[in-house]
Amino acid sequence: MPRRLLAVFGAIVILAGLLISGAGRPADVFGAGGPANGLDHFGIPVPATATAGTSFEIRVTAYDRRDRVLTGFVGPATLSGTALAASPNGAVQAPVATLSWVDGVGTAWVTSYLSQAAATLTVTGTVSSTSVGFPVQPAAATALHFADAQNAFNGQPVDTKFNNPITSSLATGAAVKVLALDAYGNRVDGVSVTIDDDDAGV
Repeated sequence: MPRRLLAVFGAIVILAGLLISGAGRPADVFGAGGPANGLDHFGIPVPATATAGTSFEIRVTAYDRRDRVLTGFVGPATLSGTALAASPNGAVQAPVATLSWVDGVGTAWVTSYLSQAAATLTVTGTVSSTSVGFPVQPAAATALHFADAQNAFNGQPVDTKFNNPITSSLATGAAVKVLALDAYGNRVDGVSVTIDDDDAGV
């Protein structure tokens, strides 16, 4: 076999071997350790439950379309979602959490202030992914309110006669209800409240 044909035949064999092994395909070149344009989605683990005002750490992972970690991904990617909402009483505006990336994993400390049943986090880079919902429980009750509560639904008690039920100022015959709120304005359930009348019997 002539030397030139032998060289061509050898090159074809090498090329075929590379194609079979997958080398040279864009998906592999931009796979683990590849640049950001191999990004397909983010993995966003969230806590089973969170408490308003208490920080928790999240670890976001960048993946390619084959679910391989993109160790070369360094951002940028932003965090958003209902878990970063402002507090109900306006004391805390929507917080900002910044992801720090190392080997394709972005970490951040997140603090939620709005109590809700299914808070979510969204990570947005060249693509966007949203976490599953997780509950945010209210913090411990710090105040009791009537009508001056941030999310009050009942009025102050009205004047009444001794030994007669006190009713709400908002509706005739409506019972007076006390709201227990945490420091951020979230309603807190299960709080035992005793109302004393210092003028009883006068």
